[in-house]
Amino acid sequence: MNLAEVLDVLVRIYGFPVEAVVHRLDLLSAGPVAIVEADEVAGRLAGDLRSRYYRRNDTAISLADCFALATASLLDVPLATADPALARVAREEGVEVVRLPDSAGRLPA
Repeated sequence: MNLAEVLDVLVRIYGFPVEAVVHRLDLLSAGPVAIVEADEVAGRLAGDLRSRYYRRNDTAISLADCFALATASLLDVPLATADPALARVAREEGVEVVRLPDSAGRLPA
């Protein structure tokens, strides 16, 4: 789910060629980034997280965000994000956050 979101944003919004994005994602998954398949346990936790935390006006976390958080929680690994709402929810759930800069260079609180 998150892989699809990354590919979509890089191609649709930033205009990168799909082949170049796929190639770089392949390089990442062969090295420092593990691609973890979503399973029933992660799906249930992602749905639970979204149902408990999503609020359109102040905590607009996507279902993909919730899958990322569920996966980090289940694997007991930090969650890397530039999204302030997702970072806040992750901390509330006891998941360590690696703060990434957004497109303007700002780090989430």
